[in-house]
Amino acid sequence: MQSLPQQPRFKKINSSLSALLVTLVVATTLAACGKKEEAAPPATAMPVSYINAMPASVPMSIEVVAQTEGAKEVEI
Repeated sequence: MQSLPQQPRFKKINSSLSALLVTLVVATTLAACGKKEEAAPPATAMPVSYINAMPASVPMSIEVVAQTEGAKEVEI
């Protein structure tokens, strides 16, 4: 049984194609480093309403609904 010669998984890239790829990468990088856009002016302040908080005494009452039960039930 003869073994078939193995073919390379990736073929070599043509040198002109690799030169084109490098040129595109360099051009893209240089274009990204070009003029910077002017920053947008800051937005104007939005009108808001507010109130002054003053300390005051407030009555506090807590109402809780509950049910109690003894740990042991004993007849008396």
